[in-house]
Amino acid sequence: MPLATAVDGALIPGQTITWTQIDGSVQDLRDATISGLLVDLRNGNTRAIAGTLVVADGENGIYTWSYDLTDVVVGVYEVQFTATYPTGVSPAKTFVDSWRVTKSL
Repeated sequence: MPLATAVDGALIPGQTITWTQIDGSVQDLRDATISGLLVDLRNGNTRAIAGTLVVADGENGIYTWSYDLTDVVVGVYEVQFTATYPTGVSPAKTFVDSWRVTKSL
């Protein structure tokens, strides 16, 4: 699930992401709530994704990330998403992925 590069301060476009497992199958996200963390590789600071994460097609593991201005700040980050299910099943977590936000002119 490679993440697309973003531009500093640009809220559009956000991202549409498909949550895949190591074997290529998709994570069923029906009834899940998605959250995420960003680790800034320059200083090691961790913060929650402030933008909106919405399941778009749960059966096919697709969710969207509409950025908040605090998400799209120049840097290189490690990102991990968590799916929490109301059934009491332990949360699912993505593998950590790299994400870059480039400067704007």
